[in-house]
Amino acid sequence: MSFDKSLQSPILLTHPRMSFHDVLISELGEGNNPFVHLPLIEVVAGDSELFAKQVASIATDEPLVFTSKNGVSHFLTQCEDSKCLQNEIYAIGASTAAAARAAGLSVVYVGSGKSSPVFAEEILKFNRGLKHCTLIRGASASTDLPDALQQSGVTVRNIVAYQTLKVSLNLDERELLNQWLAQSNSKSVAVFTSSLALEAFQEHLKQLERADLLFTLRIVVIGETTHEKAMTLGFKEVLLPEVVSLKAVAQLVLELTE
Repeated sequence: MSFDKSLQSPILLTHPRMSFHDVLISELGEGNNPFVHLPLIEVVAGDSELFAKQVASIATDEPLVFTSKNGVSHFLTQCEDSKCLQNEIYAIGASTAAAARAAGLSVVYVGSGKSSPVFAEEILKFNRGLKHCTLIRGASASTDLPDALQQSGVTVRNIVAYQTLKVSLNLDERELLNQWLAQSNSKSVAVFTSSLALEAFQEHLKQLERADLLFTLRIVVIGETTHEKAMTLGFKEVLLPEVVSLKAVAQLVLELTE
């Protein structure tokens, strides 16, 4: 949506360029709760040649571990080996599992959607005899999950299916952000589902000479990883839902902007 100075929208929704959080948008109900869209990142495929070589070596009894819907979609887009599509799938949470099931993958375990170390513990409890697995991940993803599994004796193959990059704002987007920041108040909330988007947002605040908002602007993040990143970047008003899901994020945002 385009920004209207008379709108006084309290919600800034950040997302990847050319991609929207459909569940989040639906739950927020844009018609009744107008918000401003701001693309801060983009998600692109990783090294396709390397990916193809790694996928070809996946054993049929090797569980595939997914920690995001991006991992699922980019894996499927690039995977030409139908054998690996029959492997058992471990998903970090409900939204990742739903994306995998929608694509016809065999999801046998769904985690609580919490942090990577918690997911590692959940996997090890679910499959106490796990010896090896393949983690489908982004290039800049945390190593907490594979590190935790490997410390418990599991051999983890890491396959990079995508990478997340910061994007430059065009003139309209820059003005959009500038206007929203100028009209932000105690009801305002900025929503993030990516640590890299948080980093990009902080950089834009400094460029626009609005670093003061690091101390006052309310930030809603999707989980513990993004929460830790926000705190590291200097944001002081950081909130996260009790459950890691887009629906829970939307509910929290609506409560904050009532």
